[in-house]
Amino acid sequence: MIVAALMLASTLSCEGLPPAPPRAVEAGHAALARFPSAGLALVRIEAGDAVWAHYAGDAAPGRPADCETLFNVGSITKLMTAELTLLLAGAGEIDLDASIADLVAHADLGADPRYALLTPRLILSHQTGLLNWEHSYPDRKLAFTFDPGEGYSYSGAAYELLAQYIEALTGGSFADLVQARLLAPLGVEAYLGAAAAPSDHRVLPMNADGEFETFRPWEQGPSAADNLFISGPQLARFLTASLAQDSEDGAPRSTPL
Repeated sequence: MIVAALMLASTLSCEGLPPAPPRAVEAGHAALARFPSAGLALVRIEAGDAVWAHYAGDAAPGRPADCETLFNVGSITKLMTAELTLLLAGAGEIDLDASIADLVAHADLGADPRYALLTPRLILSHQTGLLNWEHSYPDRKLAFTFDPGEGYSYSGAAYELLAQYIEALTGGSFADLVQARLLAPLGVEAYLGAAAAPSDHRVLPMNADGEFETFRPWEQGPSAADNLFISGPQLARFLTASLAQDSEDGAPRSTPL
């Protein structure tokens, strides 16, 4: 059993899921009381199916969160990037062990011979040696903290490098590939970046004081590591499809790392 608890904003169609049991409703409201957030969606998944859902709080002033609310799931966005990469690998369109340096130049890393060691496989498993983002470094420049493949270091910046590699390899935009090759075949509605998400369903950011704010510039555009906008039921649909061992035609959808 999997319980997905999501601070999200909305999309298009509701799934008609049964309401949550009282204990889950109480837990959802208690979570919002303790951690002020712009709405909450709870979806329970059992044996590969979503079995109930609950929504609490407001997605924006005067707009309660509901099954269509599109939440910014933050780093859960990396699931989409990973699934797309493995889908392309399963189709023979990307080599998980190829050097991304062959197609992607980088001003900060290019002069370091270790840059040639970066591969999609190492990026997906956070073994790059890079810190999370450029601002994680005192000089705001990416640099290796250890040799790629020799340790673990969570990095959103590395996922952005992977997206650039996928674009260079395929000749398409990363956002378009996610929609056409991953989300559309699964029947999942989601949007990369705040600017792409319908404003009447999109959740607004909220600060620690419980006050609604506006989107920052880095939240507006598509990202391989952040800022995916999706509803609770739609994220549940994606998770159940990704966890399924086989596609409808019986062939594996993903290539394991």
